[in-house]
Amino acid sequence: MKLKRSKELIAVIKISAAILITAFALAFLLGTSCVVPDKPKSAKDWYRKGESYADNEMYGKAIECLTKAIDIDAELAEAYDYRGYCYYRMVQYEEALADFKMTLKLGSKFSEISYYYMGNTYHRMGNYEEAIRSFTKAIEINPEEADYYYDRGSSYYDLKLFEKAEADFKDACSLGSSGGCDEARFIYEFMNIE
Repeated sequence: MKLKRSKELIAVIKISAAILITAFALAFLLGTSCVVPDKPKSAKDWYRKGESYADNEMYGKAIECLTKAIDIDAELAEAYDYRGYCYYRMVQYEEALADFKMTLKLGSKFSEISYYYMGNTYHRMGNYEEAIRSFTKAIEINPEEADYYYDRGSSYYDLKLFEKAEADFKDACSLGSSGGCDEARFIYEFMNIE
């Protein structure tokens, strides 16, 4: 009797596993095949494939696909923007800046993000003045984004412009950035010690 129950239990487990595997495979196919074609033909197809690689942190592959998208359509601003982000993540800052500048030249809806990542790129390169200019442009486009103020404040801080840094950290704090609150408090205490 126990042997029969064991065999039935094993059969149920095998069937359940098969159903689960089939469900995952179907979900995967539905989730990717409609969005990312196996054999891209258009610039948008290559863009989607590159975007998918980037979303999975496969930046080298993403850059290859986004470059193919740009080869097909040299005015596809989102491909430059995303490729710039991938270069940024791969610490290829000159290439990132070139792509962000091209995105801006094309006058796209991605300019806010391009300015933001340009600011981060310049900051990582130690060019804090250009970082501040880029973050300021992003803030002009969207003054409600806490990260823009926070990161501009970091650039001011690195230039030892503590009052401007404190003001930006306070703005970031007022927009919900707890890190901005902490940094503003730190600068306030630092400035009042001296």
